[in-house]
Amino acid sequence: MTLSIQETHEQFLHWYDKQANFASPEVTPEEIDLYLNNAQYQFLKILTEQGLEKSQEWLDYTKNITKSYSTTLVSSSNKPNGFYVDLPIDYKLVLLEEADVTYSFCGIEQAKRIPVVPTTRDEYNKVVQNPFKAPWKEELVRLTADGNRFEVIGFPGSTLITYHMDYLKEPQRIQYGSQYAGFNPPPDQDCELDSKATLKIIEIAVQLALKTMGDPRLNLEQLDKLVKTI
Repeated sequence: MTLSIQETHEQFLHWYDKQANFASPEVTPEEIDLYLNNAQYQFLKILTEQGLEKSQEWLDYTKNITKSYSTTLVSSSNKPNGFYVDLPIDYKLVLLEEADVTYSFCGIEQAKRIPVVPTTRDEYNKVVQNPFKAPWKEELVRLTADGNRFEVIGFPGSTLITYHMDYLKEPQRIQYGSQYAGFNPPPDQDCELDSKATLKIIEIAVQLALKTMGDPRLNLEQLDKLVKTI
């Protein structure tokens, strides 16, 4: 379940303005959206720094922006048995990676889905020289490449067919465009995250607004404490 953009703004104003009249004159819908989107960025940054899918609560927060993606590997890289993977345009963070691979074993053609493990270039240079760690039939390695793509390295004699990934998408910008001043306002966009996550985002956004306004109800230590409780 998600909160509508109208409900999101009403919640913000209710927490921001203790009179709860939803008419705080010093903050506009455009400004509220700036706070909300800053808070959404901070919220996801904190979640991803905690570790992937740390808890059921983590899963609930991100379930609406978790997606699956598969693509055929056709573009060879300049590394032995290496292939480039084009990432989806809304990619934010990888959660799980696998690849379909074919290879010959004792003269028999084999097909297998193998985990793909991210590694640094320093580690890759060590791995390819180590026969006990080199990419083999139980694990492939992946490097971050230039642009919006990855580089997957197979083992000798292998052919990488399809790359599979579960990932977090970049959420769309939260905006109550129908309430903006001027002509040709942008369309309304609800927060894509689950309602529980949206309430956390609103709470952070309110604290950011209070801090910006120099409100005595908040100081920096309180904001830090709030963020660390997510």
